[in-house]
Amino acid sequence: MGQCVSVNIPTTLQVETFDKTIVPRGGVRLSFLKEFISNPLWNVNTCGLTYDFNGKTTTDVCNDVVKVLTKQYQCSLCDLLKALNHNAFCEKADVFISHAWKYPFLDVIAILEHHFKDNPDVIVWFDLFCNNQHQATEFEFDWWATTFKTAIKDFKHTVMILMPWNDPIPLKRCWCLYELYCSYEMNCRFEVAMGEKGYKEFIDAVENGKETAGEVTNKMLATIDISKADAFKQKDKEMILDAVSKTVGLTQLNGVVLSLMRDWVIQVYAVEYKRRVGILGTSHPDTLRSMNYLAVLYDSQGKYDQAEPLYVECLALQKAILGTSHPDTLASMNGLAVLYKSQGKYDEAEPLHVECLALSKAIQGTSHPNTLTSMNNLALLYKSQGKYDQAEPLYVECLALKKAILGPSHPDTLATMNNLALLYKSQGKYDQAKEIRANI
Repeated sequence: MGQCVSVNIPTTLQVETFDKTIVPRGGVRLSFLKEFISNPLWNVNTCGLTYDFNGKTTTDVCNDVVKVLTKQYQCSLCDLLKALNHNAFCEKADVFISHAWKYPFLDVIAILEHHFKDNPDVIVWFDLFCNNQHQATEFEFDWWATTFKTAIKDFKHTVMILMPWNDPIPLKRCWCLYELYCSYEMNCRFEVAMGEKGYKEFIDAVENGKETAGEVTNKMLATIDISKADAFKQKDKEMILDAVSKTVGLTQLNGVVLSLMRDWVIQVYAVEYKRRVGILGTSHPDTLRSMNYLAVLYDSQGKYDQAEPLYVECLALQKAILGTSHPDTLASMNGLAVLYKSQGKYDEAEPLHVECLALSKAIQGTSHPNTLTSMNNLALLYKSQGKYDQAEPLYVECLALKKAILGPSHPDTLATMNNLALLYKSQGKYDQAKEIRANI
């Protein structure tokens, strides 16, 4: 199939192209994206066949459709819409869309439509349409670093498209990280769009994965490092890194991006929790489980002041509704105890850890993974309190059970071995510590 596009656009149109020294503030109604795909005016090729968007990236659509449509006037698609008096064009965009051009174009549209399902006519600044693609490669980095940054401030709202949620391309692209940083520096409202599929996968990973909610999200966020990110042109990457190094610094930019994304993780799951409260009520087991997961996410980010009241409320409700012996109750009890330890509230942590371990042994058995976790956590607390004589037998028992059940090379076994070695070192039992270390 040919890639050239033939459209019925008057040859005498008066098209205004924007001044290169500014960023055009105009945008398109989100609803236009569906027309762009389906209306032959925009996508019929010279063979008379509709352009096939399936499998095409935003880069493909730019080269195959947008540049061809606008070639005669050397303008942006927005400029063309304006000249045609098309109602899709608006003089001022509401939202800046940040995305990776490697994404399948149809997926990008589907995610945006899902994200703005309550506002389908939102005016978006979508670079494919709003930038003059015949000039975009001519812009120097200074233009992006100053003029472009000011434009983001005017939009006041940035939405970044992330997929797949657990290994998102934008977090590995220099321009996307830079756009995110600009949004932060300009104090813009920041949101992430994942689409319905991505949202469900995120919730499932937080609630049903082998790792804790905090571990799942922290692993994804650990990929953020602008120095390792890619750019379409190596020159762009070099300019971005050089400019960032001379201004905010790579470490600070990474920190800002990480902070924004950590906030996003909380925001997404908080919405899910509120959704369940609205549908199921506060006392439903699924809602309580969601409350616990939200507390875990806050806890994993060191936001103890937000995590503590959630843990306390959740534990009280679970004890009253599910009973003290329910696995969900024990999970919240352990979580709150660990939180208290992290806060240095040892007197509050100890009775919870002791109770949790006793109940776990009685209900789930000594060999259950949750029991071993409780045993290890109580030993950690005793060590932090300087109660070495109480910590040692717990570590020894826990290590023996983990070796027998999980094997000597399992990460959990090795972690307990390391903890016991550190305890022996604190006790001055250097030979025993050295012997364990030799086997790790």
